[in-house]
Amino acid sequence: MQIFISNETEKFITFLESIKKRISPQEYRAWFAPVTFIKLENNVLTIECTHIIYDHWETNYIDIITEGLEKTFGKDYSISYFIKPDENEIKSIVKETKLFYNKPNAEEEESKHLVFNPYSFKNSIDQYYTFDTFIESSNNRFALLECNKIIEKVFKKMSNDIVFLYGSTGLGKTHLAHSMVNKLTSLDTDKKVRYISSEMFTRFFANAAKNKYINEFQEYFMSLDLFIVDDVHLWRIPQFEKTIEIFFQIFNFLKESRKQIVLIADTPPSDLVFPNRILSRFRSGLTIEIEPLNTEAKKSYIKSFIKNKNTPIHEHVINYLSEQPIDNIRDLNGIIVTLYQYSEYLQKDIDIEMTENIYKKKLPKIEKKNEFMLKPITIEIIQQMVANQFNISLDDMKSLDRRRSITTPRYIAMDLCRNNTRNSVVEIGKAFNKDHTTVVAAQKNIKNLLSGKDNGEKIFRDGYLMIEEKIKQIIENSNKKSK
Repeated sequence: MQIFISNETEKFITFLESIKKRISPQEYRAWFAPVTFIKLENNVLTIECTHIIYDHWETNYIDIITEGLEKTFGKDYSISYFIKPDENEIKSIVKETKLFYNKPNAEEEESKHLVFNPYSFKNSIDQYYTFDTFIESSNNRFALLECNKIIEKVFKKMSNDIVFLYGSTGLGKTHLAHSMVNKLTSLDTDKKVRYISSEMFTRFFANAAKNKYINEFQEYFMSLDLFIVDDVHLWRIPQFEKTIEIFFQIFNFLKESRKQIVLIADTPPSDLVFPNRILSRFRSGLTIEIEPLNTEAKKSYIKSFIKNKNTPIHEHVINYLSEQPIDNIRDLNGIIVTLYQYSEYLQKDIDIEMTENIYKKKLPKIEKKNEFMLKPITIEIIQQMVANQFNISLDDMKSLDRRRSITTPRYIAMDLCRNNTRNSVVEIGKAFNKDHTTVVAAQKNIKNLLSGKDNGEKIFRDGYLMIEEKIKQIIENSNKKSK
């Protein structure tokens, strides 16, 4: 039942007093007294605190906080946090933006001046991308249906599940995302909707931290009716720890406020390198896969593409292309566009001979690209690199040996596999004769290892960083060869 609160600040003080009675005076002064009340709205208590206090609350006091909320405000109340970063945290946040950059220096320098302004921030939406222009087939039919339902529910202010949309590159995820924005804004211009990439979110977050308007940044995203984040697979722990933390706070607030969140990635939730508490939230909603192109989907796309063309493509040509191992729309589109260009240049109909020639010219590039995208580096390669670095055997790596000289390299190898392969935690665990919980524990151990100052751990820290650099070089070289 909704409780009327005449004096919100007084209620907040009462809440703190209820906590104070259950902990020592030293604990209260350290972890609760510095907290600032922001607002109480829609059964959500919003406070401002540092990252350290936030982490400490979530780790050590969650039960008494939950009980204090219920006792003071009533049932079904939750807490949202505005994080006030210190100088070291600001440096860490800014550092995260550099993980995206693989650009000329001039462009990187220009991006540093990007400032988040909610009044001038506009969706970068292609007006062509609508549900009507989306080509429906068996591989994407469910995704199209659910995306339409999302907009209908947001428009009617009905509560929605979290939606996680994933599929390989070039299958239409971005088209559907833009379609949702275009549809909702056409139905209701007052709805607050934002589509943003993970990279842009991190860059705006860094600028908000540097310019000391984190609260405005959070408030803006917490005000949305529909929040769509693309390429969330690019975020990973520990490299994007601060970004993921601030996003999760916004995510929780929107979820508690019954607003719609859509997350888009190239991989399923289970393959994201996120903390378990966040992954469990992602998995609690609706997960939708756009499957690779099958024969029917390729035929549908080709026929849609050519219906307004003056030069027809014969059915046997369509059948030939649809039977080839082309698994995404971009590659298929490249072949069809090339066919029409050759047809126009040669003043010749598109026949099977021309199609075979064009496909064979493009096939090596497609195969190389797919090989690089799917397998730039393997678990086996990482295991061997780690074993060589720390002078242990592969049998040691997969054994039950609990000596520190074995377990730490094993954890290092597991962590590097999570960060640099597409394998799930279950698959990685099996490769080490362990279950997935060991892989999760390994990530926590390596995070502590990399942030520690113990000189006794230095040999492992240095070894980890050396292997990480070698892996990076292997991936970069593979990328160059694939172009």
